[in-house]
Amino acid sequence: TPIAIIATPKAGVPGSPLRYQFEVKKWFYPDLPMPTLSITKFANVNTVQNPSATPFSIDAGFPKTGFKNAQFVLNILGWNDININSTYTWQSSDPALATVTNAGIVTLVAKPASAKEITITATPPAGSTNPPLTYKFKVETWFDPDMPMPAKPAPTAFSNITTPIVPSAQPFSITAGFPKTGFANAKFKLNINDVWDNQLNINDQYNWSSSVSSASVDATGTVTLLSKPSSPEQVRITARPKSGTGAALYYIFKLEKWFFEPTITTPPKPIMFTDITTPDVPATFTLTDGFPTTGFAGARFQINVTDNRVSDFTWSSTHSSVTVSNTGMVTLVSDPGSPTLVAITGIPKNGVIAEVQQYSFTLKEWFNPNL
Repeated sequence: TPIAIIATPKAGVPGSPLRYQFEVKKWFYPDLPMPTLSITKFANVNTVQNPSATPFSIDAGFPKTGFKNAQFVLNILGWNDININSTYTWQSSDPALATVTNAGIVTLVAKPASAKEITITATPPAGSTNPPLTYKFKVETWFDPDMPMPAKPAPTAFSNITTPIVPSAQPFSITAGFPKTGFANAKFKLNINDVWDNQLNINDQYNWSSSVSSASVDATGTVTLLSKPSSPEQVRITARPKSGTGAALYYIFKLEKWFFEPTITTPPKPIMFTDITTPDVPATFTLTDGFPTTGFAGARFQINVTDNRVSDFTWSSTHSSVTVSNTGMVTLVSDPGSPTLVAITGIPKNGVIAEVQQYSFTLKEWFNPNL
């Protein structure tokens, strides 16, 4: 519960009331020892060179890049989120590459010969029931912060090929010679990705062209096969950088076979019972609701069919107290005398491709609506 302390100026004293608010989140008795706080992992990771930066999650694998004397601190938080790093004993698995102080500050001291995993261990004080904490990281790239970043090299080849028609398909290698077969309006996309970020597509930084009229390429690098070539022909797609010193990229393929565009037919919807509606008091029920369980003479409900194709079935009822019309309208005629299971069946007429349909319900109670 928030608690507010308010100081109001006395009469004649200028100024506005002062307010301080706090919450007591945990209560303890000062004569008793504090309860044990379970600590099973580091709270987060901070960079020493940029302490105001948002802390990294301990699951982020930070750092993956490094330079000599780069530092970060692993934080252990106690009650009220107070840092308790100094109560732990710290150790590095390879002090020749990374050291750690009693404050949990890790320093990268040397470039590893190759990417190597380093483990930092923090052991709690004697008598603690908490386990030792470990943090693992691997420096994969090493650089000199005092040297300017090298110029980004331009791509020297297309990265891969994707098919817009089947976007989830595995990309083709640019050495696969894809495609060798084609049809009108078949499409594929040549992708150019950033050299330093393979997830960043930079197709828009290039001008695109095709060497033949039977295949076009748009500004996104998407190639469209427009027409059947008179004979197997070689197609060259060119991507030239809009700016910079990068070289033009070329992709060559040869269509060896042409076929008519496949016709994909949508299978017809199955003809089946869909739901139940009541015409007199409008309501809708599913086929699993078991409607109706009560009834009276003249009560009606409609069994609906896909696309309203009720006339495609021959209808019948298993009990004489219930009738069904040739349009699927069910009418309760008389009291069956006892709880009775009734099945309404629809048998497909000749030429109708459908399965026999059936809807069952149990009349448990009969009443007179006029009483």
